[in-house]
Amino acid sequence: MELTQILLDTQSNDAKKRIESEKQIELAKEKDHPLLLGLLAAELNEESNPLQSRQLAGLILKNTLVSKDEEKKKELADLWLNFNEKLRNEIKELLVLTLGSQQKIARNTSAQVIGAIAGVEFPCGVWSTVFEDLMQVLKIQKNNDNTKEGVFTCLGYVCNELENYSFEISNLNEVLLTIVDGMSEEETNLQIKYTATNALFNSLRFAHQIFENANDAKFLLDTLVSTSKVPDEKICQKVMECFVRIADLYYFSIGDQINDIYTEYSNIAIHAIDFWGTICEKESKILEDIILFEQLEEKSKIESKNYIKISSKVLIPLLCELLIDTEEFDEFETGSWKVSDASTVCISLFAKHLGDPVFELIFDFLNKHLDSEDSDSKEAAVTCFGAILEGISTECVLNYIQQIIPLIIKHLKDKSIKVRNSSAYVIGRIFQFHLESLFIYISEENENENENENDKILLFDPVIEVLLDCFDDEPYPASTIAWAIQSLAIGGKAFQDKETTPISKHFIEIVRSLLKSTERADGDKHQLRYLSYEALILILHLAPMDCLEILFEVVEPIISRLEETMEYTNLTIQDRLRQAQIQGKLCGVLHSLADRLDTGIINYVERMMQCFLLLIKNTQTSVYEEVVMAIDSVVRVSGENFKAYLEDVHFFLTEGLNSVNEPRFCRLTITTISNITHYVKNSLPHEYFKSYIEILIKNLSTKDLDPDLKIHILSAFADFAVCLPHFFENYLDTVGSILKKITFIKFDSNDELTNLVYLTKLRKTTLEVYTGIIQGLNFKKRGKLFLRFIEQVIFLLEQIAKDPKSELFDELIKKAVELIVDILSILSKQVKRFFNTQPIYHLINHCLESDDQKLKKIGGWAYKLLN
Repeated sequence: MELTQILLDTQSNDAKKRIESEKQIELAKEKDHPLLLGLLAAELNEESNPLQSRQLAGLILKNTLVSKDEEKKKELADLWLNFNEKLRNEIKELLVLTLGSQQKIARNTSAQVIGAIAGVEFPCGVWSTVFEDLMQVLKIQKNNDNTKEGVFTCLGYVCNELENYSFEISNLNEVLLTIVDGMSEEETNLQIKYTATNALFNSLRFAHQIFENANDAKFLLDTLVSTSKVPDEKICQKVMECFVRIADLYYFSIGDQINDIYTEYSNIAIHAIDFWGTICEKESKILEDIILFEQLEEKSKIESKNYIKISSKVLIPLLCELLIDTEEFDEFETGSWKVSDASTVCISLFAKHLGDPVFELIFDFLNKHLDSEDSDSKEAAVTCFGAILEGISTECVLNYIQQIIPLIIKHLKDKSIKVRNSSAYVIGRIFQFHLESLFIYISEENENENENENDKILLFDPVIEVLLDCFDDEPYPASTIAWAIQSLAIGGKAFQDKETTPISKHFIEIVRSLLKSTERADGDKHQLRYLSYEALILILHLAPMDCLEILFEVVEPIISRLEETMEYTNLTIQDRLRQAQIQGKLCGVLHSLADRLDTGIINYVERMMQCFLLLIKNTQTSVYEEVVMAIDSVVRVSGENFKAYLEDVHFFLTEGLNSVNEPRFCRLTITTISNITHYVKNSLPHEYFKSYIEILIKNLSTKDLDPDLKIHILSAFADFAVCLPHFFENYLDTVGSILKKITFIKFDSNDELTNLVYLTKLRKTTLEVYTGIIQGLNFKKRGKLFLRFIEQVIFLLEQIAKDPKSELFDELIKKAVELIVDILSILSKQVKRFFNTQPIYHLINHCLESDDQKLKKIGGWAYKLLN
């Protein structure tokens, strides 16, 4: 049977024919794989063949080269490269010829296959002339529109395949400028314009040489601006995507063309907004770097072009108008991304970058629409105010809050669900960023000075009362109200452990409203139940001291709810996932309650642990993070009595330590084990400790270990050294070797500021481990064992002293001098000579000269011990 018919039969409705044809292809592959590939390339190239068989031939050919699985992909690449070179070249020639096919599908299929081959061969230096070969075809067939479109499409695929590799491509400038030519005004074929623009988008990662040349960069940008005015929505969208990528990759090379980046198409306006958002993020990062360099008393190597500041007077009013969304609300489409959503995000970015001046730029819009009769305009104004709140100061908010809040409260009960939802969103943003602006008395200027404090009404009071009153609203705004309560907990963190707060008199109603919301029959809509539990977890942490008794009425129902979820029979997969989500949140609530009530919850520990142990055995890993945090809270409440549960949780904790690919879960497990060593101490079996520390030591050698996880592991060593010195002593040399290597760490990354912060954390944690070791050894009267570390400790201390950037971090120097004090106090004359150096005195003097009395005191101790 001919190959054409076999290929067509693979798509037959007749199962027998389909299976037989697939078998024949597999047999041909086993008999002579290279020959089959050559026949497939010829099938794709032959114009007289049916389009379906040509496309199938190309797809089969492509699938011999690509795979999502990295190991399989490498295996396929090796197989291809081992085929006869003459055959491979013949296949490539046929594919390149097919780029000029009269059939678009054939051209596109061939372009994809060439891209796949280039992705395999080019990085190995095998097909190093792929770009030259494609350019040659373009020159020869410059008047053939099919070929031009096919080659541009192919260039896009090739560049996309090579994007993740780092290498120079010869003659790339010529290739890129040829692509740009395909977008020029002289090119009238819109399909060619589109494929050229797409090719440019995929090749921008390699375009640094063009952007290093002002004339070439101007030519490219001018062409993009010109192409953006073509009356074709698809082309304009791709142009905008190019601008966004250029903003990210080549910010410093953008010129005056930036003022021409706009569009009349609504769905393309999203990309134009994205462009300005990217510019804003770039300039915000530059500003952060400049400020940090100033703190380091150094001049930044980069300067902002201030596009946002210059353009904001035009852009922000335009973005405000784009917030007005006239589409009717559809609760099933709330996840769709619209121009109004993009505008909201962009205004928020502008506000964070520009600060208070942004309010003046939105004032007219707010004044015009905030109390409008038109729901869409009103909702846009409410959203606009919410969008700027993270960027402006509380002082700025205070100037307008008493005028705006009554309108927002009124809008919480508006007929429009969009207005109600946005109003709840704004209140949440005020809670999160400017909570103190609500702690002013209403009509303060008319207050009677002799009025009783308890009779005064804070602006916060009607806000929270109306918000809770609206908790019975439809799930969409109700879920936003739950989020607003979360934001109240975040914004009110300063009140934790206070005797009483302005939130106190509302606290019980907040908790009861959240509990009621978790039981709603429609709670699964818009994640209402999930968000209500999340809010409950956070708000419980905020409970002031005069509300702690209220928390006891929450404990019993939450434990009972968790116990009720322990039934696992007759559940669908969807039910099981929903059950696991609720179990996780219930564990989170119990974690919060244990944190706030401490030993007051001790009578419930047995029931709590029974639930947690059942979850460990029967549930999915998605709940493990919440379970380990809840167990950690029980450790702190139970103290040494937690030893009764050690055998039950040991395997679970071991699994957590091994989960380096899930850094957060691993970090939480390390924290729990550190707390166990602190509270259980000598009751921890030696074999358990041995298991934990050896896993952690192994983890430190893991390739690409999460940086924060590394610091967390080192912190655990510090805890082990203090709490279990008799166990830890067996690992002194191993840990000492690890600490010595850290002293010599160097960074490959170019991000100096990120490296500085991480290096400081690493050094601080290393000092804590040394401190833990000497304190633990001294507890056992074996301080002399620390002498083996003296030279490497001195080296680390001198590294810190000689680094001028260390002086930015008082906490680092404090840890360094505290370690000096501990070593000199314990080992005294044996080590004094090692510390009598200029760098060590430099650290001590920094403390002595500090305005911080604690630092000064530590420096005084160190100086006295040395002299």
